Amino acid sequence: MKSQPSFPVVIRDTAFAFPETILTNNQLDERHPDWTIGRLQTKTGVYSRHIAGENETALDVAEAAVRALFSRHPGLQEKIDAIVFCTESGDHILPPNACILQGRLGLSSHVAAFDINLACSGFPYGVAIARGFLYTRLANNVLLVNADTYSKLIHPEDRACTVLFGDAASATWLSREADNGLFTVEDILLGTDGAQGNLFIIPNGGCRTPKGSNGDAEFRYPDHINMDGLGIRGFAVSVVPEHLEFLLKRADLAVRDIDGWAFHQASGIILDSFTRIMRIPSERVWKNLDTIGNTVSASIPILLKQRHDTGGTTVGDVVVAAGFGVGLSWGSLRLRTL
Repeated sequence: MKSQPSFPVVIRDTAFAFPETILTNNQLDERHPDWTIGRLQTKTGVYSRHIAGENETALDVAEAAVRALFSRHPGLQEKIDAIVFCTESGDHILPPNACILQGRLGLSSHVAAFDINLACSGFPYGVAIARGFLYTRLANNVLLVNADTYSKLIHPEDRACTVLFGDAASATWLSREADNGLFTVEDILLGTDGAQGNLFIIPNGGCRTPKGSNGDAEFRYPDHINMDGLGIRGFAVSVVPEHLEFLLKRADLAVRDIDGWAFHQASGIILDSFTRIMRIPSERVWKNLDTIGNTVSASIPILLKQRHDTGGTTVGDVVVAAGFGVGLSWGSLRLRTL
């Protein structure tokens, strides 16, 4: 989608939360000595991840993140006008997680609340939706929630997904331009290639093929995530660099002008591929997947918040955030540090 530069909005703050249980690679190695965890660890860059409990869902973790955000900003709870909840692991087919969350938090009935069913591109898409609400004055303050518990969607014998993904949630407050916050959103660019949707899919569980059906013989686990790792990698390295080149070009910027790159934490091997293909100085490619894994749409906001709070950015820095994955779908943001 080749839109004009976005109406400036501000990412005022982000809070995040993880399930308490941590699953390390050593624990996985003890459970599955035939999985060659060391080799997979080298490719993924993941050494441990948080896993939701049996009765813990993405909604529960998201609520913890939102309450942490509210605790830092007294009065914000009364200011929220809209909730956009990005997840692919909702509590129910219906109603949406966003509506349940509004009720749990006791927010005003005037709050708009809805889910979007996106994965690793969900943060840029969610910011784009928030920008629309703010631009049209449907809202002054938007709560963007990104949460998934992929551990509940992974077959226990799927070693590639088990090693890679972790459960997490983030809650991001967006508003119109302000004097304080984390980042100004200066541009947004989105894209889709649904023809390759089968590269990352749960075949069963929707209206097309109900859960428990035999499904198509090509799928190993029709009720669980089926990820074509090589296909996803090929998609990412062929589409994302060109996409980002266009994002930079329309702002008259080059790779050397970007102070930090907040890529979706897909895997170590994909991040290293971007670094090489785009000739980005390695120290400018931010990473945090070693201890939390690929946290789906929450990965970018968690990474941005961590870097901001630990002194990894300075005022005026230009940062690019890019998400890509299920759909196939991708999106990027050009940010400036406040």
